[in-house]
Amino acid sequence: MDLEDFRGRLRQFSDKTNDELWSTSCCHGHKAIILHTHLVWKDKSGRPQFTSNLIKKSGEGGKYYCEACNKVIDSDGKLSHCPVCGNIFGKRFKGEHGTIAPYAIEYYCPTCVDRGIKAMSEDDIELFSKMPQTMSPAGLSIPKLNETRRLVNKGFSHFEEFLTPRQLHTFKRFMEFFKDTEYAEISKLMVSDSLRSCSLFAYYSSTYAKVIPGFVIKGYWLPLQPVELNPTAYRPSVEGIFPLGRGNLISSYRKLANVRHYSQRYSFDFHILLGPAQDRLRDINHKFDVIFTDPPYADYQYYSDLSLFNLSIIGELNKLELDELTRDEIVLRNGEGTEEYKAGLMNVLGQAVGKLKDDGRLLLTFHHSDNEHLATLIKVFKSLELNLNAVYPVMGESGGGLAKRKLYLDLLFVLSKEDLETYTVATSVHCTESDRKLISSLDDIVALYNEGIQLPA
Repeated sequence: MDLEDFRGRLRQFSDKTNDELWSTSCCHGHKAIILHTHLVWKDKSGRPQFTSNLIKKSGEGGKYYCEACNKVIDSDGKLSHCPVCGNIFGKRFKGEHGTIAPYAIEYYCPTCVDRGIKAMSEDDIELFSKMPQTMSPAGLSIPKLNETRRLVNKGFSHFEEFLTPRQLHTFKRFMEFFKDTEYAEISKLMVSDSLRSCSLFAYYSSTYAKVIPGFVIKGYWLPLQPVELNPTAYRPSVEGIFPLGRGNLISSYRKLANVRHYSQRYSFDFHILLGPAQDRLRDINHKFDVIFTDPPYADYQYYSDLSLFNLSIIGELNKLELDELTRDEIVLRNGEGTEEYKAGLMNVLGQAVGKLKDDGRLLLTFHHSDNEHLATLIKVFKSLELNLNAVYPVMGESGGGLAKRKLYLDLLFVLSKEDLETYTVATSVHCTESDRKLISSLDDIVALYNEGIQLPA
């Protein structure tokens, strides 16, 4: 693609959209661009649920917002209440999701060449409310699957409800702008990439001063105080356009530019196959030196469920595609599906191992608190007639809810056709109780694989 031409069109679109939908005034009265609109969910009785009044941390203090007197307050120290009206900060709420309400704005002023934070003015509220807050939802209704169930139970019916009307209008206008051009598909990809940060699943970290996507933990988690990130916020730079928002459309363009930059400097020799592995492996006529698989974690993660939000917003999902997507994923969706889960794993991994070189290695990471699921996976690999060369713990990733993220350990299995004595090593790093159980099971795991001795419950 012609990056210069695309960048020019992107600037044209962004300038018009920012002027019409994302403009405000800075504290000195100049015209400015909205970067972040800080939002709060109201409970069913209409009361805003402020769990934190700190917008941006700075040293021991920072910028605080008081909902009682609608003021942004600068403080050198930590505040437990508003110094103006005495309102108590940091109240506890049950966490209901009624309607969304804006309360503060972070902006960029090109005249002052500076960013600032202010409380919402009447003009800002009018602009935010310019489009109907309840637009007629389009696309497929949210299916009641494992990862989407909590959204349906909270009363949401369509994925479009997880964008502010202003964000939704911007994205739809963006895809329409490029619809009949050579950039139609890349524009959808950019929207999909931006949805992690430009949605109500994202919140603004007062400590790190950036947007944190809720999808980091592989689940649909709705923070009580999300942020509305402007998908088209930028400032001019020597490179053309510089994104003013972590993960917006301008950030996506920068990724494209980086790909072009590095692809011109280096020679890459790899091939990516798109589609279910059980289908695409049949197309491969080469032998593997190394196979690395991060397999379906039984009933832990449902990756197909998490792609539905993106596919729905960019208009790439219907009932048939949804059925295909959930059917092709090898995952344990209910307790009775263990044999189907095993059969799916044996199919795809059997095909892969059939293409493994005689001196090749298969690397597998896996973790599950239920030894029964761990034993199922081990039996699948045992049936492939590979020897267990090594198994040891490595640092995994975070799990749990939005507010309770913890690191946990994974087990790394090394398997091959070579008959070697199994190497194991424990670790003194125990992040969770489940980790301790996992480390204590190492000898039993080796005994199960090598001798068929059952894992303890």
